[in-house]
Amino acid sequence: MTPETVERLSRIPAVCALKDAVNDVAHTVRCWELCGDRIVISDPLEEHLLVTTLHFNQQVLLGTTPVFLMQSPHHQPIQQYWELARQRKGAEAARLFYELKPLRTIWTEMYQVLWNKDGALHPLPFIKHWMDQMGMRAGPVRPPMLNLSAEEKSRFNERLKASGWMDRLVPGWQPTT
Repeated sequence: MTPETVERLSRIPAVCALKDAVNDVAHTVRCWELCGDRIVISDPLEEHLLVTTLHFNQQVLLGTTPVFLMQSPHHQPIQQYWELARQRKGAEAARLFYELKPLRTIWTEMYQVLWNKDGALHPLPFIKHWMDQMGMRAGPVRPPMLNLSAEEKSRFNERLKASGWMDRLVPGWQPTT
């Protein structure tokens, strides 16, 4: 949707929020400018959250998997840096934000298939496996999608382990396949 369409939707009383999932900060900023405080607009990419919070006062991170793949009940680095950014403690927030880079890289590479303009796929098999590694029982994917093979799971687990984050998020983490 164009920012102008979002602005028209923001005038509908039943519309209170929008996930602006176009992967374009300038688009989201234009929506914020046009809509003002009529609705809450979220750029759902965690990699944009620090900048959009510090510079544009983003209020929420809607509908995105990093909130449960890159955090756990034991450690919530996204929540921590977001709260620091909301308090205008940019340097402290940035330090935590950049510590997440190894895990963020895995997430971003996993999602590249969604942004493939030649024929997008969905990374759901990887999301479900990552959820399993976090202790959430996601279950198998439904056809026509295929579950990851044992080899794919093993390679993915090695990437998670190499990030250095799994023991912080899930104390005593042991990869499962």
